[in-house]
Amino acid sequence: DTTDLTVFSQMTYIWAPGPPVGVKVSGGAALNRALTLWKGWSTIEDWGVWTDGQTAEVAFDTEGLPDRFQITLVGSLITPRQGSQQVRVLDQFDRELAAVRSTSSKQASITFTIDRKKYPRIAIIRFEIESPVSPHDLGTPGTRQLGFGLRSWIIDGLD
Repeated sequence: DTTDLTVFSQMTYIWAPGPPVGVKVSGGAALNRALTLWKGWSTIEDWGVWTDGQTAEVAFDTEGLPDRFQITLVGSLITPRQGSQQVRVLDQFDRELAAVRSTSSKQASITFTIDRKKYPRIAIIRFEIESPVSPHDLGTPGTRQLGFGLRSWIIDGLD
């Protein structure tokens, strides 16, 4: 029964402790240590990590964080040759926390607030990519479906 396996994997999984408050976590290896890159992420690179597909999730332990905190993500949007790209950021309850849209590939900063009392101990942040783009479609080798390249993450306490 797959339900039993899901519950078992959630019970035995060791979650990333979450980035410390006020410390900017940058680069692929550091992000991978501070967050659980849960699903939908490409290979970790020195600079950070790309989403790979229409959905990607990170999870982290909120224990020890302030009751209210702000998360600021910095990354790169990649857009199709024609059109725009939208990245929506949602929580595990499908509440939209932030969204960004661009008509050109560029650096983007996404900021949102979390009220820890509204979440279980493990918070899951989901990225929904409107139009993933293959590097092949842009004239370079590759088959990944890119949308948002996460470069850094910082948590600031609001209480």
